[in-house]
Amino acid sequence: MTPAISVLIYVQHLLGIGHLKRAAALARGLAEAGFRVRVASGGMPVPGISFGDASLIQLPPLRAADSRFSALVDDTGKPVSDVIFAARRIRLTEAVEAAAPDIVITEHFPFGRRKLRGEILTFLELCRKRRRRPWIMASVRDILVAPRDPAQCVDWIEAYFDAVLVHGDPAVVPFEASFPLGPGIARKVHYTGYVTEPLPNPAPEDERFEILVSAGGGAEGESLIEAALAARPLSSARRCPWRVLLGASTPDCSFDRLRALSAPGVAIERFRPDVPQLLAQCRLSISRAGYNTMAETVGARARSIVVPFETERETEQVQRAAHFAATGLCHLVRQADLTPQRLATAIDSALAGPPPAAANLRLDGVRTTAFLLSEWISPTGWTREAWGA
Repeated sequence: MTPAISVLIYVQHLLGIGHLKRAAALARGLAEAGFRVRVASGGMPVPGISFGDASLIQLPPLRAADSRFSALVDDTGKPVSDVIFAARRIRLTEAVEAAAPDIVITEHFPFGRRKLRGEILTFLELCRKRRRRPWIMASVRDILVAPRDPAQCVDWIEAYFDAVLVHGDPAVVPFEASFPLGPGIARKVHYTGYVTEPLPNPAPEDERFEILVSAGGGAEGESLIEAALAARPLSSARRCPWRVLLGASTPDCSFDRLRALSAPGVAIERFRPDVPQLLAQCRLSISRAGYNTMAETVGARARSIVVPFETERETEQVQRAAHFAATGLCHLVRQADLTPQRLATAIDSALAGPPPAAANLRLDGVRTTAFLLSEWISPTGWTREAWGA
């Protein structure tokens, strides 16, 4: 029997949980396709995220100190020490030895996670110097936060990586829209489609009954929740049941305050793992414009309003929302324009229009990634020389 292809995935989430969710979905899907998968995760453990038959290797966790990513802190909130970095290096070395990987995938790096570049580059050097060198691939979402030094990203791609797996759909968002130097590495870029959780069948129109409001997995959604609660009585959806999902990291005091603001007919809950099912049966979704949420919403054929999180540096959600809105996949309200009345008007407009057509977005990212990896690693598959890697 041919041994299973061994895949080692490195992922580091710092603020929200989107990166970890995407890596977990990819790991589960690859394991189900017959790969032997290990995931080295360097972020805080998140209850409710399943890795299926993939093995999870938890590194000593760290996170961003705040939404500006001003510093890295440990699980007690203290600055990350050299002792923790040393312990993480040991765990990564052990992971490489145990996995003996045929394929190594870094989630987001080198297009992000620059504060951890020393750790990641050491990890890649270790992989590259193995007697049987694994294929090394970068796994990135559809849109990047503009790198501070894109030329350095290109240099790292050329030095370490055989491929860049872009988990998006070029017909909706081309990679060069957020990475202008993309044409320079075009021979290494491969689109997979969006990576999503397994998607349930969308409910028929006459069985959709609630308004679903979600703030994502981070701590940045309270202003959106407050605006939605204030917009409800102003909108045509005021008699519908509403379900509000708060981020997993929402403090108890914020949870209690928002619950006190809610009216009868509004359920306030924390993060739930069955969000795809809730999307498949809702009349309307109101959310941020994160990767996972938007792909799952389109897959559920749910009408949606997105209010992207944005700062001077954080432009990813704004770009995604604009591209999706231009394709008719969502309604867009900018954070600067967010008022209860403006949101109520958007609710009325979205409910009066048709649902999005899921066929307008490639959602086969897990299956396509598994196919590509199988092709590249097979004895008759691609070679680095033929690929120009």
